[in-house]
Amino acid sequence: MKATLSWDEFLNAYYELATAEQPDPGIQRLYKHLGKGSVYLITKYKARLGELRKQALPLSTGKVPDPISALAGRLWQEIEQALQEKERDLEAQCRPQKAALQQTIDTLREQLGQSEETLQALKKAHQQLQSAHDTLNEKLADSQRQQHDTALQLQAKTELCASIEDNLRRLETHYQQALEHEREQGRQIQQRLTKERDALQTQCDELRKALEHEQLRAIEQKNASDDALQKMNVYYDGEIKQRDAALADREAALSALQQEKAELQKQVNQSNEAAQHSEAQYHQAQTQCADLQRELDAAQARIAQLEKDREGLLAAVIAKEDV
Repeated sequence: MKATLSWDEFLNAYYELATAEQPDPGIQRLYKHLGKGSVYLITKYKARLGELRKQALPLSTGKVPDPISALAGRLWQEIEQALQEKERDLEAQCRPQKAALQQTIDTLREQLGQSEETLQALKKAHQQLQSAHDTLNEKLADSQRQQHDTALQLQAKTELCASIEDNLRRLETHYQQALEHEREQGRQIQQRLTKERDALQTQCDELRKALEHEQLRAIEQKNASDDALQKMNVYYDGEIKQRDAALADREAALSALQQEKAELQKQVNQSNEAAQHSEAQYHQAQTQCADLQRELDAAQARIAQLEKDREGLLAAVIAKEDV
């Protein structure tokens, strides 16, 4: 607060400047020369001095009698005291307003400091949110790249599974055709062996019947004549030997056919074993296809989880941006 300026100090400064520089110094020159008071008070003092000059003659002329000068001096002192008292009253009245205004200024400064702190905190929170947003964008990009890679792997596995299924179908068709061909050959061989065995059995029966018939006839001829019987025996012995040899040849042929049948049966068994091995390979391929299908299902589940995580990340980003 600036020091209070008295009326005497104002008059001394005024007449000092009026004597040294100019008859009527300005308010700014008086304020600069005094170095205290206020522009308002200096203006008020100068206006009062102007009024006094209009009401009375200047003291320096010497034309005013001494009693009048004394009366004017006392009048000026009374006026000065009244003005000083009024100034003190006004200052006392304005002091609470000044204190309240100063308190308001301090409060506003404190609020301004708090606002600056809040602004700094908000800027820091914004930077943190921006950093979190960038991190979430990076995670989202990583998730999208992982999803793309998983989709490519899934597509490759799907194509591989389709190729394996095609190979399995072709292999199954091939083995089914081979198995059917082997079975058909086995049935044809079995039918041929059955026909040949029946034909040989028929021939053996016929030979046995003929032999029995010849033996009966030889016995009857032996009863009729010993000579004829002896001749017939000789004859029939030769016939029997020939027929026995023929029968032995036929039995040998039958044995050979039976061996051929056994060999063919062995081939049929080998064909059946090959067919069983093919069926085992087919079942193994089906198992591999099932494993690939499980991997495909797992990959699809992982893609669904990544989509879910991506939606969660997007929701979190949107929520933070709204905040």
